[in-house]
Amino acid sequence: MSATPARLVVIGAGLAGLATALSASRAGHDVVVVERDAMPALRDGDEAFTHWARPSVPQWRLVHNLSARVRELLLAEAPDVLDLLRADGIEEVNPIEALLPPELRRPEDAALTGLVCRRPAFELALRRALEHDGKVRLLVGKVHALGLTPGATPVVNGVLLADGTRLDADLVVDAAGRRTPVPQWLREAGADLRTDSEPCELIYYSRYFRAAPDRRPDYLGMPRGDLGHLHYWTFVGDHRTYGAVFGVPTWDHELRELRHGASWDALAAEIPALAAWTGRFDGTPLHEPQVMANNHNTRHHYVVGDRPLVRGLVAVGDALSTTNPMRAWGIAMALTHAFAVAPALASDDGVELAHHRAVEAQNRLIHEISAVTDRLRRYRWRGLPVPPADAAAAEEESLLSHGVLPFLGEQPEFLRAVLRSMALIDPPDALFHDPAVVERAREARARGVAAASPGPDRARTLELVATALRETA
Repeated sequence: MSATPARLVVIGAGLAGLATALSASRAGHDVVVVERDAMPALRDGDEAFTHWARPSVPQWRLVHNLSARVRELLLAEAPDVLDLLRADGIEEVNPIEALLPPELRRPEDAALTGLVCRRPAFELALRRALEHDGKVRLLVGKVHALGLTPGATPVVNGVLLADGTRLDADLVVDAAGRRTPVPQWLREAGADLRTDSEPCELIYYSRYFRAAPDRRPDYLGMPRGDLGHLHYWTFVGDHRTYGAVFGVPTWDHELRELRHGASWDALAAEIPALAAWTGRFDGTPLHEPQVMANNHNTRHHYVVGDRPLVRGLVAVGDALSTTNPMRAWGIAMALTHAFAVAPALASDDGVELAHHRAVEAQNRLIHEISAVTDRLRRYRWRGLPVPPADAAAAEEESLLSHGVLPFLGEQPEFLRAVLRSMALIDPPDALFHDPAVVERAREARARGVAAASPGPDRARTLELVATALRETA
């Protein structure tokens, strides 16, 4: 596809769809976005969280992290979105500045600045950027089918809406999220579309709180931990909010009672690090625990080798690949996919192949790391041996858990490398590409194994849950 203005239909106005529409419309293309969920009139990102229903987005109120990679992409591709976020009171925070004294900081540490923001506020800012431009048509409706020519390599030429409307397109962008029906539609049309998928085997129970008026949540001491039967972590949000989430194995049905607020609160109060951190802010819960299940590490393969398996369509965000939400990589990768569409439209190689080449290496790497990390947790929690295929990954996880993370306070290079990998400023496996870091990690690990995160064992957790439910019955 040439640089001639193209007609695009974007399925879904989530983060990936909105960013695609923003970038492509600014490159001169004609863009229509079709979204199932209507948006009410909203004052700010805080009201977006409380008043905007998004039933098509299962992670809408899940605890989110807008990493430094997200901010870097916005600086390069859509700085006005950053301005809208700042106007909404969204803060930019650099963890290095909070954790290292000035004499140990470096100029390149500025790249680690992230955004303290919940997902609804970010989606609202993208929407308002589109509205300000006035170039994109946003339709409320449901895409019912693809307009296409079936065959071994189907050619997509538009979409059909549930009300019978047909929208013709030179390119359809699937931004319908992790529940997208598009891959199945393409298979039914004859495409040999392939998908890699491994279950995360975790259910998430997430909750946001608002701090008392005289308190301000911050990054210092933000706890996370693995109790051997579940894990937990925390984030700071916008407008004096902060959140915590429990990740519970899918096979432990008794722990599903954490969906109740009383049970969730009882467990949070029993974990010393979590109770101490949240206690500083004297917060009030904004909702009952939000549940997110059926989590998978998934990659849809639209190109094999250099051969597109479908023409006239590319996928972005969770419609292309998903990883364990615990990694907090989804938003960064959604923007990476989205901002690659407009340049791919100008490529002589064809938009499908050009977009694939732009994102595939990153997709493959983060999928592999997320999937093997989930497998290692499964072996550990179930007391299973690590198979030879995952032995090298188990050694890296051991180095990270027992030779790196316990010593972040005394090893600035460890801290810097971990933060850059977590934020996807560097590749997520870059930490172990430096022989000097690996050797120092081995030496640190030899000094002693880090203790398990303090907190209740499974029996005590079940006791807490049962007691809370009895008292609120």
